[in-house]
Amino acid sequence: MRRLNTILTLGLALPLSLQLAGQAAAETVGSVEAVIGEAHGMPPDGVRRELALATEVVQDEYVETADGGGMTIRFLDGTEFRLGSASSAVLDRFLYDPSAANGDGVVQLGVGAFRFISSAGQPHDGVKIQTPSSVIGIRGTDFVVVIDREKGTALGTVSGLIEVTALRSGQTFEVEPGKLAHIQTDGSVDLDVAPVPVDQLACWLASDEYVCLAQVSADPGAAPGALGNDLGGPDGQDGSGPGPGPGPGPGPGPSDPGDDSGSDPTGGPSDPGSDSGPGDPSSGGGAGDGDPQ
Repeated sequence: MRRLNTILTLGLALPLSLQLAGQAAAETVGSVEAVIGEAHGMPPDGVRRELALATEVVQDEYVETADGGGMTIRFLDGTEFRLGSASSAVLDRFLYDPSAANGDGVVQLGVGAFRFISSAGQPHDGVKIQTPSSVIGIRGTDFVVVIDREKGTALGTVSGLIEVTALRSGQTFEVEPGKLAHIQTDGSVDLDVAPVPVDQLACWLASDEYVCLAQVSADPGAAPGALGNDLGGPDGQDGSGPGPGPGPGPGPGPSDPGDDSGSDPTGGPSDPGSDSGPGDPSSGGGAGDGDPQ
């Protein structure tokens, strides 16, 4: 009887010890610096959690914002990563060596509007941003990415430089400040000059108030400034700018990037379709058509 009790105790303790070991192995890659509305994460242990101010995020964590929300994650090297409304990403990995002042990492973007503002004076050659249709290399940069499942991936650079490789065609190109790139769902690439000044590019391309802001308040109850909701983006612009921001994003959970997705810089992001983006691990869903709820 005693032997049976010992076996049962070990059988119950083993899954718990494995879970704790998995949690201990999850490396911290940054923390939440600001949040508006609701934001959630799913670490490798599979337990969905609310992401509040100062919450640490870990390697391989899936993060998402609710419709109308926004979140800023500050990585260990100081890079600022913003997610706009109904946006999702996987923090695949992020390693930073303070002694060498060098970072190495991969962030997988699902759908939505995003902005990266890399820390000044830090090399970022080892950091890659993956979208369903491209891989982006960073060169001391402030840039915006808008991903829509039906229209493709739109990119615009505010400062610095990004080097982009379109996955389907293999085409490699650079996007300089004030320039735009659109990777269509068929893999073709369009390069153009933004129709607005470079300091308005983020607002015009993202059509998302949180992504647009020059500075983000750390107050979870704060609301972004009113920028207008016409097709031109900021107040005072005509209807030639992008349309409404991204619609409902994918469900929680990482996945490998799929085929091409994003938005059209000349037409702007619209509601996502269903052909790419992270799936929903909580319901066993695969890539492409999860529901953030």
